[in-house]
Amino acid sequence: MPNSQNISTSRFSNLWEEFLRIFLHSKSYTNTENLLFFEGIQFDFNYQIFSLDLLKKFNDLLLEREFDRKLEWLFEQPKSTLIGLESPNYLKYRNPENSRQNIAILTQKLKEFNHIDTIIHIGVGGNYLGVKLVYETFKTSTSKKIIFVSSAQDINQETLFNLNPNTTLVIVASKSFHTKEINSAYQRIKKWIEAYDLKPVLNNVLAITNNIQRAKEYGIENHIPLESSVLGRFSLWSPISITLNLALGEEILVDLFKGASSMDRHFREVDLFHNIPIRMAMHSIANQNAAGCTSNTIATYDRKILNLPSYIQQLKMESLGKSVDLNGKHCQLQTEGTSVCLSCPEAHHSYFQWLHQGMHKTCVDFFIDESDSDALETFQVQKDFLFNGTDTKYSDPHKKLNGGVCSTTISYKKLSPAVLGALISAYEHETYIKSVFWNINPFDQWGVDLIKKGDI
Repeated sequence: MPNSQNISTSRFSNLWEEFLRIFLHSKSYTNTENLLFFEGIQFDFNYQIFSLDLLKKFNDLLLEREFDRKLEWLFEQPKSTLIGLESPNYLKYRNPENSRQNIAILTQKLKEFNHIDTIIHIGVGGNYLGVKLVYETFKTSTSKKIIFVSSAQDINQETLFNLNPNTTLVIVASKSFHTKEINSAYQRIKKWIEAYDLKPVLNNVLAITNNIQRAKEYGIENHIPLESSVLGRFSLWSPISITLNLALGEEILVDLFKGASSMDRHFREVDLFHNIPIRMAMHSIANQNAAGCTSNTIATYDRKILNLPSYIQQLKMESLGKSVDLNGKHCQLQTEGTSVCLSCPEAHHSYFQWLHQGMHKTCVDFFIDESDSDALETFQVQKDFLFNGTDTKYSDPHKKLNGGVCSTTISYKKLSPAVLGALISAYEHETYIKSVFWNINPFDQWGVDLIKKGDI
């Protein structure tokens, strides 16, 4: 990228050294500055190292990376590659001006499938993780059934035994239609349909793709076009969400998009001291690049969002798992570490041993429903001991808990589609901020693409 600054330049390097000095003299403390609220969600940063000077210095670092210009580019998304990146355009799909119209178009398309009671959603990575997250969170006894398939191994006679091909819709979500796992899975499903010798049933197959010609070669005549700029990890906001429209209803999707769009406005308009994604990004970078954390643990105490940690894991690791910056130089600061996904309280009896006494430094993002009093009690105990460790009453060193594990707690009184949309949006923006700080491209994934294409 022209005129971008690498850490080796004196200005950024000096600012970073100042940030490190301030971090070493900062501490955690309970203060209203560390509690940020957004439309029914509380973000508690009290167990993070913080000072106002630290936040101001982080802002200086972002300005040195021309963050203001890059933020404007993200939202305006011009056709030109103004800052050297190709825009993925995911924000435009949930923009209020577009989302209602786009969802209405999907609803109209689905009228021809009113007889459907089951959906087989074939996709891999981001093309199914987001859909699965929302479906598993908000499905009810009256929702249409979705069977998620990411490879041919997910399909067996037991899976298909009770399904009626006449009332089953197969959705193939693949931008390129070159992903081997997806194509193999569809071929197996197609054989199942053809075994009934009901050719009209093939009309119950819908491809969401940028490669309509290749979909036709696979015998699929129903298509919804997908823009080439849509990336899998952001595809929840694209036509791929049509599966949710059919299974859960239009209003769930509308509210999900509203929540995400509201967080978009917050990120773009709110000042530094109250901006949630900026605080999230600062603590994440400080924990990794200043405190030496090699991983980030994502732990949920809410069973409704068991799939959220893996969704965030893909978002972060695919977007930020880079070692070369936009200048083609090796990154001098460590980029994204491992994301560990935990379901609590089960993880108390396994992973938390590693968290309390392991040798690899980590930090934690907790998710919890405030209405669950039992979970709140056990969560608070764990959070306190992770940060404070044990006192000297244990003389045996192997019985002491290390402490020093910083954490952010994200809580809510009611998990609505709007709340989930806002949470996903916040993590997307945190990811973008970190990419600007590290001077890397969050919108490519050559480690995925080259292997998938066999172009090596």
